Amino acid sequence: MWGRAAIKLYVSNSGERINVQASPTDTIASLIHRLAEETKIPTHAQILLTSDGSTLNPEDRVGNYPQLRDPKAVVYLFDRNYIFRSPSPKQVKVAVGINPPKILTECLAAIEPRSSDHSSSQELLERFKIQFDGHCKQAREFERCCTESKMDVVRILQELEVHLGSLDAAFYNLMNHRGSMVKMFDEFFSEFTAIVKESSTLFDNFEYDLGELRNVELHPALRIGNKTTLLDMQPEGRLRETLGKCRSWRDRLEKSVVELRAEFDEIREEVKKEEGQLKRVDLSWLKSAVEDVHQDAIYCHSLYKQVYDNFHKWLPAVLAEYPVDTKQLHGRDENQCRNLKGAQDRSRRTLDTVHRAHDLRPKIRAHFYNKLRVISKLQTKIRGCSKKLALYRQGSISLQQKCREFWKIKKLPDIYSSCVYETRRRITFQKQFMELISDFQSKLECAHTEEARRRWEFAKGFRGYLKLDFFPFLKSPPPRVIFPDKKFEKFPPMEPLEDTKSAVIVQDDSAEIKALKAELEQLKTQLQSTVKENKILRDEKESNSVLQQSKVVTPIKVINPASEEQAAERLRTLQRENKSLEAKLEMISQGMNKREEELQHKVEELREIQKNNAHLEVYVDKVKTEKKSMQTELENMSVKIVLLLKENRKLKAKEDRESMWKEQSNMRISFKSFQLHDIALFLERKGVYVAFNQDCPNRFLAPECQSVLKTKPLSVLGKIVQIRKGKVEPNRKNLYKLAMGTDYYELIVEFLQPVENH
Repeated sequence: MWGRAAIKLYVSNSGERINVQASPTDTIASLIHRLAEETKIPTHAQILLTSDGSTLNPEDRVGNYPQLRDPKAVVYLFDRNYIFRSPSPKQVKVAVGINPPKILTECLAAIEPRSSDHSSSQELLERFKIQFDGHCKQAREFERCCTESKMDVVRILQELEVHLGSLDAAFYNLMNHRGSMVKMFDEFFSEFTAIVKESSTLFDNFEYDLGELRNVELHPALRIGNKTTLLDMQPEGRLRETLGKCRSWRDRLEKSVVELRAEFDEIREEVKKEEGQLKRVDLSWLKSAVEDVHQDAIYCHSLYKQVYDNFHKWLPAVLAEYPVDTKQLHGRDENQCRNLKGAQDRSRRTLDTVHRAHDLRPKIRAHFYNKLRVISKLQTKIRGCSKKLALYRQGSISLQQKCREFWKIKKLPDIYSSCVYETRRRITFQKQFMELISDFQSKLECAHTEEARRRWEFAKGFRGYLKLDFFPFLKSPPPRVIFPDKKFEKFPPMEPLEDTKSAVIVQDDSAEIKALKAELEQLKTQLQSTVKENKILRDEKESNSVLQQSKVVTPIKVINPASEEQAAERLRTLQRENKSLEAKLEMISQGMNKREEELQHKVEELREIQKNNAHLEVYVDKVKTEKKSMQTELENMSVKIVLLLKENRKLKAKEDRESMWKEQSNMRISFKSFQLHDIALFLERKGVYVAFNQDCPNRFLAPECQSVLKTKPLSVLGKIVQIRKGKVEPNRKNLYKLAMGTDYYELIVEFLQPVENH
């Protein structure tokens, strides 16, 4: 970090040179405001560029730019509005060079030596006085001519150097923008090429991917309604519509990127062309002319001094002698005339240089304005390309996001394979689980039957001795566990969330199921009674057949014909009843089977509803848990926000207090202690400025600060920027007249008002 220093600042429009005092902690924005007051250029119209083309950002500090540490560093100030308001080359009016001295056109005396007249008359001596007086005036005019010509040429050279230097800085800034734009465009073009290639592959294989989905049949457990293939699960129409939009979007974006690339290549060629034209401007001859003018000015100054001494010192001494040596006067006269002719030639040469410089000045200024306009237009084009590039980058990102839907289609068969594997695993688990439940149920039924038998035997053995209400606990039957139906052949499908309400309504049909069960029990009882009756009829039929056999075996027995007819009639009646009973039994069995199928279907629907309700309950629990966690998080966030607001208010109050104390401290004069950035009052005491203090002596204004003061005011007010400690020693000069070994402090300050006002 370096101390406070002067920054060389050149105003590119006027060629003016300004020195601005700034410290590393000063912001560029404060520097811009100071320049606005001094140069009358608005803050919004100022552009600050370093010699390497870097732009000074108003939000940064001076210390953020290491190149400004160099004492030779230069900052160029551009007026943004003046760039496009600058006059055309025909309208540029430049002041003509200095007028040639009067001595060059109307000589006071001819630069010719006097005739070699050896008479010593008073008239001849007066003529020599007039001759030498004219030589002195001529030499003075030649000196003034060369000096003013030198100043004019140097000023023009500095102005042209400022124009060309600021033009180089603007061009370097353009090159920096072009380099960053090239890097951004190369990165974007590589990314965009990859996106276009990827999207082309997806779009070209779209029909093939749909065919693959059409060939994949869904697992029975994963089917929903009439959807039998994997393609039925996808919105094919919407996908095709999205595909068409993505293709048109990609084609338009690709065409725009190609146009942007052509536009940027054109800008690069223009920048390259301008770079070649900027290097054609050469001021070397003007610099050498400035050196020649400087030598001519030195020569004329020495000649004037010599002629002045001859007229005011040598000539009176010669004329005081008697007799006057006219020969010596003639020799000195000839020598001065010869020298004055050389000075006259040099003056005319310097005037020619001035006129050439003034003739070059409008050309350079016109070149400066034209090139600055071109650079500004190229900068505008590059900024436009940057905006288009950002827009196209956003479009490519959107296109890439749209292509992800088609990637999902491509990966859907692999995902479906994983889903099928998981489905089969779950079905296998379901079967194994139900087998375990069936085995456990059979074991429980066996245990229940055995327990019921043992309790019945116990009750049968003590039936005559104990009453039924003697021990109530012994009257209870064995416990019984009722399991659901064991037939889980199919994996229960998931119901969509929209159908959960109807599923819950179906669950309330338990009364209908109970009625069906009661009707089934009644049919079973009727079937059992029919089976018993059928068995009795079969026994009677067998007894009749035995009687017939006995009648054939013992033909000797006398049989009554009437009784035989009655028995045959009864047998036929029994056979008819038997057939009717069998038909009735078959109808009852068919009805019972139908009822069992309906009951089984109702039970399966009930189980599916229960399964869906279970999923719904899990989902509701999950939603409740998430809601509770979000409420907790919201409460925590509200508490944190309240704490942050309190802390923010405390910090703001603290910052306000600090700023208030800082402002007050900046407005107060320190006299008990002296630190950096304090304000000190210095009083003049015997040619030395001593800081006004209390119990803090030996504080003096630094000598370099005192040298800035043109007058010696009684008091000086300044802000301390540096404190330098010293000690009075024998080998050092005691400026402040202190005792040996005394410590003292020299304060370097920044005056709070212009030095001229002191």
